[in-house]
Amino acid sequence: MDHRLVSAIEKALGWNGAQLLGKEFARGTIPDTDLCLRLLTPTNLLDTMMRRSLAIPQLRFFKAGKELHPDAFLTDAVTRRGQSTSMANMDRVGRLIKDGCTIVLDSFDTFDPTMEAACRALQWWAHELVQVNTYLTTHDAAGFNLHWDDHDVLILQLSGDKSWEVRGASREVPMYRDSEANRTPSEELVWSGTMSPGDVMHIPRGYWHQATRTDRGAGHSLHITFGFVNRTGVD
Repeated sequence: MDHRLVSAIEKALGWNGAQLLGKEFARGTIPDTDLCLRLLTPTNLLDTMMRRSLAIPQLRFFKAGKELHPDAFLTDAVTRRGQSTSMANMDRVGRLIKDGCTIVLDSFDTFDPTMEAACRALQWWAHELVQVNTYLTTHDAAGFNLHWDDHDVLILQLSGDKSWEVRGASREVPMYRDSEANRTPSEELVWSGTMSPGDVMHIPRGYWHQATRTDRGAGHSLHITFGFVNRTGVD
């Protein structure tokens, strides 16, 4: 399947197909950065939040590195027939954005047709299951602490800047539920630096990483993360 995003990612990483997915760290910049604005903007993300029924854990907010209680950003909208629906409280959301926070909206492809098409194209390309999560950070808010994922990811910076640190794996192909907890970060520094609009990064499963804007001051960062989940016999 031909798709502009897939072609742009291949050119940015110097790949020809998905054979190197999960094999090694890679980073580059897509040739056409205007594609970022076509995929998603902060305004479009907030508009989706305002119009959809969302709840924990699909929508999460973090401030000062800690996850906020749902009451800080969600409210129950009650219809005249007494039906209650969980919705984002945009007044509260606006105050959190102004103060500095990180907004995480998982499985954005279930809401947005552009992201759905992108995930479908990447699934044909990689022959694996794909979903996309969105991360909007404002001002100097911190992101997640140093952590690893149990799947391969492709990260695309859409707008703003964010500082990243990537370390090697401390265990080969770790699992979410494993025989032993994987809690000791690797000392191997693979890459650290700034992701700017159009930058693409591939982080293999098990690599430790973290992102933050604590050194950035005013402004924002919006990036999307495509997660490639290896199929199993259940799938």
